[in-house]
Amino acid sequence: MVSSNLRPALGTILTSIALAVVTAPPASLAQSRPPVPAEDALEDLVAEIEETESLWGANSPDLVEPLTALSLLYEERGNYELALALIDKATQVIEVNHGLHTLEEAQLMRQSIRIERARGNAEAAWNEETDLLRLIRRRRHQADTRT
Repeated sequence: MVSSNLRPALGTILTSIALAVVTAPPASLAQSRPPVPAEDALEDLVAEIEETESLWGANSPDLVEPLTALSLLYEERGNYELALALIDKATQVIEVNHGLHTLEEAQLMRQSIRIERARGNAEAAWNEETDLLRLIRRRRHQADTRT
């Protein structure tokens, strides 16, 4: 039983909660519209990638950062296929510019593992983890603090 001293305070709290519930937009509306800044960021990244490719070519090292950022945006949206395709492209650019099996690929590999887990593809995640461990254990990377 609520004491008579607490009833006014309890009534105020319940009224506040009721107002918050009534004035809050339904979850379906909040999730159906992506935020405008994310759309702008996506368009800006696509424009940056296109401009860099047209100026410096499809394997410009300046593409790694925007490709990675765009893949993260697609991952956040649950569009895993596009995110993985962008990771593959960024990895290819790294390999062309820095050679095979460099630590610059490690962050992309971690993202790929995360995506494969989210997709429920345990085998692909396991294979990517194994490749990442092999990359880290390479003799030339043993002294690198990033490992």
